[in-house]
Amino acid sequence: MRYKVYSIGELPILKIYSIGYSSDVKETTFGPLKRNIYLIGYVLSGKGIYNSCELHAGQGFLVTPDVVEYIYPDESDPWELLWFSSIDPRFGELFGTFDAGTNIFEHDTPFELDEIKKFVIANNRKTISDAKMLEMFFSVFKHHFSEPEAYAEKNTAAQRYINFSVHYIKTHYSSDVSISKLTELLGVSQPYLYKIYKEAFGKSPKAFITEYRINQAKKLLTETAMSLTEIASSVGYSDSFAFSKAFSASCGISPSEYRLIHKTTASAQK
Repeated sequence: MRYKVYSIGELPILKIYSIGYSSDVKETTFGPLKRNIYLIGYVLSGKGIYNSCELHAGQGFLVTPDVVEYIYPDESDPWELLWFSSIDPRFGELFGTFDAGTNIFEHDTPFELDEIKKFVIANNRKTISDAKMLEMFFSVFKHHFSEPEAYAEKNTAAQRYINFSVHYIKTHYSSDVSISKLTELLGVSQPYLYKIYKEAFGKSPKAFITEYRINQAKKLLTETAMSLTEIASSVGYSDSFAFSKAFSASCGISPSEYRLIHKTTASAQK
């Protein structure tokens, strides 16, 4: 069963649309699809997968609009999830405050999350005030901030540029990501951006973008029936030829061959 509470009212500040909780296997499985929402999910117990990343209790994940999302619980130790969702663009701005380069983060707020879980179960399907929604959300969200001194030490200028650009790439990879766009947004030179990416990831910004797009394409090739043209568009390529060329250069085989090999392997394992 899935439990949810919804907001009512229109406070002129951050809008939380709903808070949900479930330990049901069917209710905590989703995708691979896109949803036009922002979502912050917390694993309370058990294990599961978010976009090929294994998560356990004490971890969480971030979902942004128009990004393919694939979540499902572990078969032997299925998770229980608590989540906050919103369609407010301001909600998306909060994501940059997480230390979540891969949209996965750590959390340590068991008491607050348990209290919210109990509230959601007790008030299932009810509407509550925006103020109460924000109170519950910020009771957890405030713990994502480090102490001022530690935060200042951890977030050097270079790290802030990396965090912002990685977040931008992962939320815009299907459309307008380019090196010139990143340098324009950050206000830095291309050589400087190249330098900090090589130091952080051992690769250039262009290689990082390509790798991320190809990894997203792999998921779509094996987890959906989308055509190559649709996949190319979904991961930021203007046409299927350009996509196939980039994919083959990265993986050594064509997208069609990759799909055939991995779908055959998956079928054989069933």
